[in-house]
Amino acid sequence: MLGSKVGLKRVTPALADVRVRALLGVLGAAVLVSAVVFFRLVFRRPPAESQVEVVREIAHLDAKVMRKQISLMESRIRRLTEKRDRLLQASPAILVDSAENKIYLLQGSKVVMQDKCSTGSGLELTDRRGNRSWTFETPRGYFSVLGKVSNPVWLRPDWAFIEEGESIPKDRPSRAVADVLGDYAIAFGDGYFIHGTLYTRMLGSSVTHGCIRVDDETLKKLYQTAERGTPIWIY
Repeated sequence: MLGSKVGLKRVTPALADVRVRALLGVLGAAVLVSAVVFFRLVFRRPPAESQVEVVREIAHLDAKVMRKQISLMESRIRRLTEKRDRLLQASPAILVDSAENKIYLLQGSKVVMQDKCSTGSGLELTDRRGNRSWTFETPRGYFSVLGKVSNPVWLRPDWAFIEEGESIPKDRPSRAVADVLGDYAIAFGDGYFIHGTLYTRMLGSSVTHGCIRVDDETLKKLYQTAERGTPIWIY
């Protein structure tokens, strides 16, 4: 992670629309599960008393009510699809699931790449001498690519020295560390970056100080595809 702004929480719009594809999948799954349950109830012999009751209820459903419910579901799916298409334009976008530690590269609504990543640990560090504290969280919300750097150098912020029990240097060169962030770094604001890592075995875990770590191959693909302004959704 570059910069010294760690754990800054940002108030951003709700990300429900980001999960349009997931919602569509849930709706489809609900219909499939309902069908499976129905056929199991009808064709299983001998059915339990509770199953018989369910079958009776299904048999007595009004056809007009069922058609209305189906029509409402189809209408909702159309609206969700329209929202998805408005949200996910034809240009690339980066999606980060910080709960599952997965990163996706989208082209419109199509997933062209997905891989493991690592996001903020959520741990807190306190500097009792300076009465400061940092919470190592990856911010959630809508961001965009603000810049790209090749062969990045990490300028260790104050917390990095406090974490190691070291004295905080006053000169900038003493903070510079090369070859720890991979070949590239993609900035998305407030000192946060998508970058590489020396600890690839830990990818898929919440272990960072707030930045998003990926492996070399994923980082190269993101760097080559993303441009300034490319959307980054983190949830």
